[in-house]
Amino acid sequence: MTDGRFEIFLNGQWGTVCDDLFDLNTYGAQVACRMLGQPTGSARVTDPLAGPNTMPIWLDDVVCKVSELTLLECDHRLIGYHSCTQPEDVGLYCA
Repeated sequence: MTDGRFEIFLNGQWGTVCDDLFDLNTYGAQVACRMLGQPTGSARVTDPLAGPNTMPIWLDDVVCKVSELTLLECDHRLIGYHSCTQPEDVGLYCA
């Protein structure tokens, strides 16, 4: 089981994913859990359960169809472009 802020390593640096559009359905959570090698059956978006951070926000407006292996295969804004702030980080529960 995994529960907490979802972080992604891109361009040599850890960053976060904005929850804009991400939680419209469970597909984004399922793909994110799949990326982590975690179970996807009960995957869902949660509160990030973590304090403020200074990491960049790498992905925003992520919309997945469910078959993708990584969030980078889902529709999203250009990497590093976003319209959100750190309090909008995706929290993820995988089980």
